[in-house]
Amino acid sequence: MNGLNDLIYDLSKTMYQKDINELNVNQLHNVVSLAVMRSIADVWKGCSAEKMNCKGAYYLSAEFLVGRAIYNN
Repeated sequence: MNGLNDLIYDLSKTMYQKDINELNVNQLHNVVSLAVMRSIADVWKGCSAEKMNCKGAYYLSAEFLVGRAIYNN
């Protein structure tokens, strides 16, 4: 998890030239989303290649729609 935290702080500085505590809600959402996507990209690519010929259904639980709760955590 420490690697993800470091990535979030680095992206905050790179994308917005601000400390993580200075970001508004939209900026924080963008930084966290990009950091997570970068963290899982390689694994996701491998999984996608394995399942290319399979049908599937996907469900996104509302608990992942963090909205304003991102500042509370």
